[in-house]
Amino acid sequence: MMSELKMDPNDCLAVDVMRCEDINEIYTFDKGFDSVAGIIRVP
Repeated sequence: MMSELKMDPNDCLAVDVMRCEDINEIYTFDKGFDSVAGIIRVP
């Protein structure tokens, strides 16, 4: 997943948990989440 998303391990874990728990919003200033399909970054 890290090579697919080009994110660090912690961010990939967050995406994986979000997908498993059907969560689609994350409150962060990390712009890396902008490129993840199905995830909405709320700054």
